[in-house]
Amino acid sequence: MNIYQMYAANGNRCGFYVRRDGWSHPETYALILTIAGKEEGPLPGNPPYHKNAAVLARVWYQGKPVEEGLSCPGTHAYTKIPFRQ
Repeated sequence: MNIYQMYAANGNRCGFYVRRDGWSHPETYALILTIAGKEEGPLPGNPPYHKNAAVLARVWYQGKPVEEGLSCPGTHAYTKIPFRQ
């Protein structure tokens, strides 16, 4: 699934955690904050890519959080993971 499909599967809501296959450090993960500037509701465009709407995430790199735009949210390289502390 890509990020947009995970969003739909999450009840059209952000607030889920993901990991990307290509992230080199095993403890790197991200919390999806907004997609197309919203936390919930329908996305612009059509599935599965929704006009490549921008995804803002809080990404933890070795325990340090940074808010940034998530690259390539339409790729299937992301995996939804359980809640992180």
